[in-house]
Amino acid sequence: MIIDIHQHFYPDALAARVLGQLSRNSGLTPVTDGTLAGTLAMNRQWGVDKAVLLPVATSPEVSAVNRFALSAAGEEI
Repeated sequence: MIIDIHQHFYPDALAARVLGQLSRNSGLTPVTDGTLAGTLAMNRQWGVDKAVLLPVATSPEVSAVNRFALSAAGEEI
C-alpha cells in the first residue's frame, strides 16, 4: 500500500492562479493541476492508495479554506 502523507490542493477557481504563483516563486513545476479532482486522478495514475490532502490558506481568513477541506473529506482516490 502506498500512502502519500503530504499533498496540497485548492478550490478549482483558484488552483491555476495559485500554482502559477507558487511555480514562479519556487522555480518548480507542479505535477498536478492543483484541483481536488486532478490530484485524485494523479494519485490513481501513480498507484497511491491513500493520501493526506492538505488545503492551504492563501489569506488570513481560513474559514473558507476549512469549509472547502471539509467538503473534500471522505473523497476516495
